[in-house]
Amino acid sequence: MVRIIPTDPFWLPSPAACEAIGDGLRRHPSIAFIDPGGGFTAIGCPACAAPIEEGWWRERMQAGYDEERDAYEVLTVVTPCCERLVSLNDLAYNPAAGFARVEVVGGFHDLDRIAATLGHPVRAVSVRL
Repeated sequence: MVRIIPTDPFWLPSPAACEAIGDGLRRHPSIAFIDPGGGFTAIGCPACAAPIEEGWWRERMQAGYDEERDAYEVLTVVTPCCERLVSLNDLAYNPAAGFARVEVVGGFHDLDRIAATLGHPVRAVSVRL
Protein backbone atom coordinates (compact mmCIF):
# COMPACT_ATOMS: atom_id res chain seq x y z
CA MET A 1 0.00 0.00 0.00
CA VAL A 2 1.21 3.51 -0.79
CA ARG A 3 0.24 6.58 1.23
CA ILE A 4 0.84 9.86 -0.60
CA ILE A 5 1.31 12.98 1.50
CA PRO A 6 1.97 16.66 0.82
CA THR A 7 5.58 17.73 1.37
CA ASP A 8 4.34 20.48 3.73
CA PRO A 9 2.69 18.92 6.81
CA PHE A 10 0.57 22.03 7.47
CA TRP A 11 -0.85 22.27 3.95
CA LEU A 12 -4.50 21.43 3.18
CA PRO A 13 -6.03 20.94 -0.29
CA SER A 14 -8.83 23.08 -1.67
CA PRO A 15 -12.39 21.71 -1.68
CA ALA A 16 -12.10 21.23 -5.48
CA ALA A 17 -8.92 19.16 -5.06
CA CYS A 18 -10.59 17.07 -2.35
CA GLU A 19 -13.50 16.39 -4.67
CA ALA A 20 -11.18 15.47 -7.55
CA ILE A 21 -9.35 12.89 -5.42
CA GLY A 22 -12.61 11.53 -4.00
CA ASP A 23 -12.71 8.59 -1.60
CA GLY A 24 -8.92 8.19 -1.76
CA LEU A 25 -8.40 11.31 0.36
CA ARG A 26 -8.03 10.67 4.07
CA ARG A 27 -8.12 13.64 6.45
CA HIS A 28 -6.56 13.74 9.90
CA PRO A 29 -7.93 16.08 12.59
CA SER A 30 -4.40 17.38 13.16
CA ILE A 31 -0.87 16.73 11.93
CA ALA A 32 -0.16 12.99 12.03
CA PHE A 33 3.04 11.01 11.55
CA ILE A 34 2.71 8.89 8.41
CA ASP A 35 5.13 6.00 8.73
CA PRO A 36 5.91 2.92 6.68
CA GLY A 37 5.00 0.54 9.52
CA GLY A 38 7.79 -1.64 10.80
CA GLY A 39 10.54 0.81 11.66
CA PHE A 40 13.33 2.53 9.80
CA THR A 41 16.61 1.22 8.51
CA ALA A 42 18.05 4.74 8.81
CA ILE A 43 17.24 8.34 9.68
CA GLY A 44 19.56 11.04 8.39
CA CYS A 45 20.16 14.75 8.77
CA PRO A 46 18.84 16.71 5.77
CA ALA A 47 21.60 19.33 6.21
CA CYS A 48 24.78 17.24 6.46
CA ALA A 49 23.56 13.65 5.77
CA ALA A 50 24.92 12.35 9.09
CA PRO A 51 23.01 9.46 10.65
CA ILE A 52 20.48 10.37 13.34
CA GLU A 53 20.28 8.07 16.35
CA GLU A 54 16.83 6.56 16.83
CA GLY A 55 16.84 7.42 20.56
CA TRP A 56 17.42 11.11 19.79
CA TRP A 57 14.65 10.99 17.19
CA ARG A 58 12.18 9.32 19.59
CA GLU A 59 12.84 11.96 22.25
CA ARG A 60 12.14 14.76 19.76
CA MET A 61 8.99 13.02 18.54
CA GLN A 62 7.72 12.76 22.12
CA ALA A 63 8.65 16.38 22.88
CA GLY A 64 6.73 17.64 19.83
CA TYR A 65 3.58 15.64 20.58
CA ASP A 66 0.70 17.16 22.56
CA GLU A 67 -1.17 14.28 24.22
CA GLU A 68 -4.20 16.39 25.15
CA ARG A 69 -4.77 17.41 21.52
CA ASP A 70 -3.51 14.08 20.11
CA ALA A 71 -1.40 16.09 17.69
CA TYR A 72 2.14 16.97 16.76
CA GLU A 73 2.54 20.63 17.65
CA VAL A 74 6.30 21.20 17.31
CA LEU A 75 8.20 19.77 14.37
CA THR A 76 11.25 22.05 14.49
CA VAL A 77 14.41 20.58 16.05
CA VAL A 78 18.14 21.30 16.17
CA THR A 79 20.10 18.37 14.77
CA PRO A 80 22.71 16.76 17.04
CA CYS A 81 25.30 16.48 14.24
CA CYS A 82 25.59 19.94 12.65
CA GLU A 83 23.25 21.87 14.98
CA ARG A 84 21.00 23.02 12.13
CA LEU A 85 17.40 24.01 12.65
CA VAL A 86 15.27 21.54 10.64
CA SER A 87 11.82 20.00 10.65
CA LEU A 88 11.21 16.42 11.76
CA ASN A 89 9.28 16.21 8.50
CA ASP A 90 12.45 16.89 6.49
CA LEU A 91 14.67 14.27 8.09
CA ALA A 92 15.88 11.67 5.58
CA TYR A 93 13.79 8.66 6.58
CA ASN A 94 14.59 5.29 5.03
CA PRO A 95 12.08 4.03 4.15
CA ALA A 96 10.22 7.28 3.50
CA ALA A 97 7.95 8.83 6.16
CA GLY A 98 6.59 12.26 7.00
CA PHE A 99 3.92 14.35 8.67
CA ALA A 100 0.61 15.39 7.13
CA ARG A 101 -2.95 16.51 7.78
CA VAL A 102 -4.15 14.70 4.66
CA GLU A 103 -3.07 11.66 2.67
CA VAL A 104 -4.10 9.94 -0.52
CA VAL A 105 -4.51 6.18 -0.18
CA GLY A 106 -5.58 3.37 -2.43
CA GLY A 107 -4.59 2.57 -5.97
CA PHE A 108 -2.99 5.93 -6.71
CA HIS A 109 0.62 5.69 -7.91
CA ASP A 110 1.18 8.56 -10.34
CA LEU A 111 2.79 11.11 -8.04
CA ASP A 112 2.95 13.83 -10.69
CA ARG A 113 -0.76 13.49 -11.43
CA ILE A 114 -1.69 13.54 -7.74
CA ALA A 115 0.53 16.59 -7.14
CA ALA A 116 -1.10 18.37 -10.07
CA THR A 117 -4.60 17.46 -8.85
CA LEU A 118 -3.85 18.60 -5.31
CA GLY A 119 -1.92 21.65 -6.44
CA HIS A 120 1.02 20.84 -4.15
CA PRO A 121 4.19 18.66 -4.25
CA VAL A 122 3.81 15.20 -2.69
CA ARG A 123 5.90 12.29 -1.48
CA ALA A 124 5.10 8.59 -1.28
CA VAL A 125 5.24 6.50 1.88
CA SER A 126 5.24 2.78 1.05
CA VAL A 127 3.64 0.84 3.87
CA ARG A 128 5.05 -2.55 4.74
CA LEU A 129 2.27 -4.92 5.74
